[in-house]
Amino acid sequence: MAEAIATTDSGALVAFSDTALTTNVKVPGLWLVNAATDGDRITTLLREAWRVNEIWDDEARANPGLWFMQNYANPANLLFDVLNGKGMVAFIRTIPGWRAQVYAAAWSRAAMRRDDLFVAACKLAMLTNRLLVIDSFVKLDNKLSQRATVRSGFVNRGIIRDAQCYNGAPRSMYWNELSRADLGLGDDD
Repeated sequence: MAEAIATTDSGALVAFSDTALTTNVKVPGLWLVNAATDGDRITTLLREAWRVNEIWDDEARANPGLWFMQNYANPANLLFDVLNGKGMVAFIRTIPGWRAQVYAAAWSRAAMRRDDLFVAACKLAMLTNRLLVIDSFVKLDNKLSQRATVRSGFVNRGIIRDAQCYNGAPRSMYWNELSRADLGLGDDD
């Protein structure tokens, strides 16, 4: 039985599987952030992620409040804290029963090396929202992120030309997909 596991800030241990919710398994270093009650943790994570200026397209930088509301006001979107503030994994633009887009950022080497936490977060998102696919978009010159997505099981589907606008210039991105089968979760019936 495939499981995805996370801990909450309150210390509750959570494991979702296809058939049951249990509370006796833990992945140290991965915390599921509750958008309704963990405002301080969200603020801290986004502040750190915002420092990585080149990842934010012109639309997000022009109105970060609107970007936040569109991406995190949806209760189906999930946000994980990695290694107590050293990174984050966010699932945005979530459409339950179909797909979501993953955004991951790490600002410490320790977090960058924890592919297992990234994969556990992907499993939890898949099982929680019964997703079929998770999409990842990576800048063409970001070799570290491209290697990390491949190590985590994502399959490269090609290049989307002019996918974003950054500093007024178009930016192409690699498009990667991770399916339920890629994570060993089988097909969703």
